[in-house]
Amino acid sequence: MVVPSSGEIKLGGIYSELDTGDYSELNDEGETVSLQGASVGTISTINTRNISANRPNGSTPHSMSEFYSYNHSEASIAGWMVDDFQGTPTSTRANFNSTTLGDSLTAGDASGDANGHSTSTRPLWTTLGAATSHVSNDYIKMGSTSNSNHSQWRTTQVDKRDGASAASIDVDNIEFCWEFSFYIASGGNKDLRFVLEAGSSVPTATWNTGGTNFKIYAFTFDDASGYIRWQKWTTSGTQTTVNQTANSVFSYDAYQTCKITRFTSGRWRLDIDGSTKINGVTDSTDYEDFYGYRFWTAKSGNASTDNRVDWFKTYSQ
Repeated sequence: MVVPSSGEIKLGGIYSELDTGDYSELNDEGETVSLQGASVGTISTINTRNISANRPNGSTPHSMSEFYSYNHSEASIAGWMVDDFQGTPTSTRANFNSTTLGDSLTAGDASGDANGHSTSTRPLWTTLGAATSHVSNDYIKMGSTSNSNHSQWRTTQVDKRDGASAASIDVDNIEFCWEFSFYIASGGNKDLRFVLEAGSSVPTATWNTGGTNFKIYAFTFDDASGYIRWQKWTTSGTQTTVNQTANSVFSYDAYQTCKITRFTSGRWRLDIDGSTKINGVTDSTDYEDFYGYRFWTAKSGNASTDNRVDWFKTYSQ
């Protein structure tokens, strides 16, 4: 368990996160702890793979609140794909080493995995259904549309490690993560959905067609009650709910981080700002190969419809 994102936190828990990677142990060994030692890396070197907002800055005055959402086991975002939507997502894009990463991520986060591959290559995206935009050279937005294809952004490649490009990502024998920063406006909005394409022939020009080729997982962020519903399609037009959270598990009008993890055992977990909302759930279908990713907004919103994604990364844990 990582450090909570809000509310009361305990110094003993911060020590345990640094010492064992599990805040919930709350220093059950009874070690003497100082906030200064925790903040400057004396207990354990601070994992700078956390974005700057989620880790201590090392400067006085030290504050426990600097540890909100800190994850001592945060993995490198080198992985398979990383994007902060700098540049134009739908055309030729400069590599990270030319334009660097924004959103508190550093250029070093985009280079080097266990096999020496980097993700300096920015992925390309395509749109479907209109009402999409790229705002302030920073985030992608999905707005109001009556088009049956919805307002969508979709990757045109999957594995974007330099020198290791592949048509799909096989997550069968690795602990794999999908992570993104999202924003849902409270006024006049529609659901935001994150889609994992598990079929090699999921249509790219239309939505929810293709018969038995239409294989996806979809995580829907509800615009009214604040729950997250995990569904699967094994054929177009037919979806089954795998799991649904309680209401109010995320907030509106604020950026939050969603992290979805699939473990090698086939279990899945979903966290919002470090707080677990789905845990230990397995799916009987158990899709393991993914060919593309999408973000989309339900149709027929209004002028206030505003769903955003600020950055996106996929990596092995």
